[in-house]
Amino acid sequence: MSRVSRSLFGAACDGMQASLYTLRNPGSKVAVGITNYGATLQSLVLPGRDGATADCVLGFDELKGYRGADNPYFGCIVGRVANRIAGGKFSVGSESYTTAENNGPNTLHGGERGFDKVLWDTTVSDVPGQSCAVRLSYSSPDGEEGFPGECRTRCVLPAAGASGGGGAAAAAAAMLMLTLFLMHQRHVLAEC
Repeated sequence: MSRVSRSLFGAACDGMQASLYTLRNPGSKVAVGITNYGATLQSLVLPGRDGATADCVLGFDELKGYRGADNPYFGCIVGRVANRIAGGKFSVGSESYTTAENNGPNTLHGGERGFDKVLWDTTVSDVPGQSCAVRLSYSSPDGEEGFPGECRTRCVLPAAGASGGGGAAAAAAAMLMLTLFLMHQRHVLAEC
């Protein structure tokens, strides 16, 4: 049984198709859904104390929710910066830069077309008897949204239980930590 499945998730703004990758480990109730649109964690299904499973992150069932103006950056990797650049301007040494303003006069989470609004390159590693993972990468060219220099970003999401030792609970904890540190995510902890 494949531990990583891929399905179409909808059309991105450039007409290309976004995909949804679902990672599972046989014998585990843990499942993770991640889309290559914004490297967005779409779902994290975990078993509760009673054994029933629940999705523990807030998100949307369809891509159009992530593309909508009212999306509060659920589950995505934001960039090039997290938070705001006041007035859409900053300096590095003697060089001044003007970035795309998308939050009044400010740049929020990378601008109009931040990392959360692009399709990331995706590779899947799913070899029986070995660990499996979804690897996402995005290369932001020099000048994109007004930012200087090329910025290459990578994210690796292992399948549940693929982290070695500790089984599904350890893998779920590792995925939750990845979510907290790298992604703009909100959790429904009351259900987990």
